[in-house]
Amino acid sequence: MQPQPLSSVNLLSNLEFDHGDGGLLRAFIANAEQQALARGVSLTVAGFDTLKRLNEENRKTWAPVLSIFDQERGGVAPEDGLAFIGYDSSGRGVTSIAARLFHWSDTTFEEGARSLKLFYGEPDRWKAAGETCAVTARATRLVSGRVVFVGAGWFHPEFRGLGLSGILSRLARAYAYARWRSDFTTGFVTEALFKARNSSNWN
Repeated sequence: MQPQPLSSVNLLSNLEFDHGDGGLLRAFIANAEQQALARGVSLTVAGFDTLKRLNEENRKTWAPVLSIFDQERGGVAPEDGLAFIGYDSSGRGVTSIAARLFHWSDTTFEEGARSLKLFYGEPDRWKAAGETCAVTARATRLVSGRVVFVGAGWFHPEFRGLGLSGILSRLARAYAYARWRSDFTTGFVTEALFKARNSSNWN
């Protein structure tokens, strides 16, 4: 990926607000952008193709992103996904987070996960041999409608420990609601990471 110039355009100029309190959301997102800039990161909105390239170029410090965020395997329509990519002062991609909308008015998160449709547009075509997904959280049976999945969070080692995770995760959730009027926002946290941090951080 070629280095990107730092944008002189306010992040809000690239965002569309279809729902919610536009004034409050604009103020929140403007503050998030300034918080990131104060840490040396300029945020832009990109598609999953840009996310995929950035991921492939940083495999030493970033595992492959879930197929949820892969347009081909995940079967996501361009209008149902976005990524926030952060660049440093040299134009190097150093952070990311992504959000994807699922239209589940007639099903639930539990069924989407068990059937692997959460992960693949065509599970029978893309799933690995013997691949399954077990769901034990009963609350997933109640998650339906316009469901957003947030993930693909990554921070270059030089930009860790700066509080960017909290900034980007909240930014992604706020934008997802403004753009898609989401009923639920979901994501995965590994058990080891959950235990390593106070559970109150996951809100």
